[in-house]
Amino acid sequence: PDEEELHTSFEQAISDRVIGVNRQLSLISGPLTDPERAHLRVTRQLNQSSLMPNIEAAAPSVAHASTKGLGSVWQRSLIMVSLALMFLLVGFDLMGLLVLHAH
Repeated sequence: PDEEELHTSFEQAISDRVIGVNRQLSLISGPLTDPERAHLRVTRQLNQSSLMPNIEAAAPSVAHASTKGLGSVWQRSLIMVSLALMFLLVGFDLMGLLVLHAH
């Protein structure tokens, strides 16, 4: 086969692979990102909490709030580590420029 056919078949293979990975990711993250499913989940939780006594309904929301807090702590720590690494690398770049300028 000539180069054009190889290029076309390569593009088709890449496209098929991207479509397959996208389908798998949407199946995995679908319940998390689909607005209708999220709305149904929240509606179910509200219906269950209205059927339960107030004491039992408050317990899951407290547990959920602590999990949410842990997520934000995890995100903050990841951002701080990323910023520290970025500033460290910028410092090395500036030091390199200073050394080059000094010579």
